[in-house]
Amino acid sequence: MTGLRARGWSAGLVRQLLGEPDLLRVNRYSVSAPPTRLYRLERVEAAEQSPGFRVVAAATVRRSGTASAGLRRGRREVSARAAAAARGEAARSGAERQDPDEAEP
Repeated sequence: MTGLRARGWSAGLVRQLLGEPDLLRVNRYSVSAPPTRLYRLERVEAAEQSPGFRVVAAATVRRSGTASAGLRRGRREVSARAAAAARGEAARSGAERQDPDEAEP
């Protein structure tokens, strides 16, 4: 899967276009992890040349870009709210610190 992801494949694309792996091997990093799924390069290249792959891959890229933009927008909004809350808190605490007897009329 690591090699397929580097080529632009998602898990859904693999399931949809490649189906079952050609070979399952014991995961060399952890025996308790799921087996490593291996796909023949010829099958992968043939699937990448198919019109189905191009259509689905393009849609995946669009969705990914839209999702990333939404995440960035959400982070900016949260940062802006936090900054506004901090400014409001600082203004409130500054007003509370002022001694009422020393306040200007």
